[in-house]
Amino acid sequence: IDYAKNFYKDHTKQSGYLAEQIINDKHLEDKHKFLLGDIAYNFIDKIGGEIDCLILDTVHLLPGEVLDVITLIPFMKKGGIVIMHAIAWTLYSDVKYGYATGSVMASVVGKKYINYDVTRKGLYPNIGAFEVGEDTIENIGNLFLQLLVTWRYIPDEKQLSAYRKAIGELYTDTEMELFDRAIELNKRTVGLKTRIREAIKMAFRGYTVS
Repeated sequence: IDYAKNFYKDHTKQSGYLAEQIINDKHLEDKHKFLLGDIAYNFIDKIGGEIDCLILDTVHLLPGEVLDVITLIPFMKKGGIVIMHAIAWTLYSDVKYGYATGSVMASVVGKKYINYDVTRKGLYPNIGAFEVGEDTIENIGNLFLQLLVTWRYIPDEKQLSAYRKAIGELYTDTEMELFDRAIELNKRTVGLKTRIREAIKMAFRGYTVS
């Protein structure tokens, strides 16, 4: 599943084009399907519930994976596993805002799996997973509170509308209020940060800004 229909580094290629080549070469078409151009929740009718394993490897910036986890957990089998990449990305790269999956791991309730490698002393692993249980759903508010941490980007209106519809169908008015408030506050904050960055650029170029 990918929201982007085309590969982000080369828009002439479809997302997953390398995997598609392998699938075709090895005649695995009956085992794989590409679902592109929308959020995962909107493909649930094609996927079905009782999902036993979910692998998330996407933007890594808030709100990113937090929104996907919130809208997909209700369709996970009890005891199902959510695997996430880049839980320590912000520690191993120059992307200081790359902590979305780490935030999910820190706040979600459930049995957690961290693949420590004893041969790499002093390093925290970048892959982690958690098991979905009754307590995960009961404490889903922890993940909604993560949405009130400053976002790095604002999803486009199509995404925001899709996630709002999903949250309205899956959760109570309390969670919807948190979601709406997170959007309102982050639009204001992210917009201010963008204006400040542009003002600094203009100042360095010798222009005055109001």
